[in-house]
Amino acid sequence: MCHNHITGQVPGSVCKLKNIKIFDLAYNFLEGELTNCFRMPNLYFLQLSHSRFSGEFPLRLPGIRSLTFLDLAFNNIHPRNFHGALPVWIGDMESLRYLQLSHNFSYGDIPLNITNIDSLQYLNNLAGNNISGSIPWPL
Repeated sequence: MCHNHITGQVPGSVCKLKNIKIFDLAYNFLEGELTNCFRMPNLYFLQLSHSRFSGEFPLRLPGIRSLTFLDLAFNNIHPRNFHGALPVWIGDMESLRYLQLSHNFSYGDIPLNITNIDSLQYLNNLAGNNISGSIPWPL
């Protein structure tokens, strides 16, 4: 459903999609907070970039340990949109291979446990954020 003109919020019925493997809503006009109900054990591809999500990064994304691709970039239309510290749960994503979080209003340090993701092959830039501190070794 990417590259459309879908507006509004991601409906709560998304929480019922237990068998979905690919969820791509990028390049739409979705807004509101990112739902905290992603309990999709088979989900391996989550693409929610280039929208208008607001609120802080979710404190956790439970039930998606199989995730290999995560792109939440370019949700920074306005400073009150997607913001907050980079979430520590990223380091718990053992299968993650691709991570893109650029151009949000993120702040703070890069979570140290991100270096625990042995499968991570592509950490796209974190540009357009307000990241501080040192780069964790061995990034």
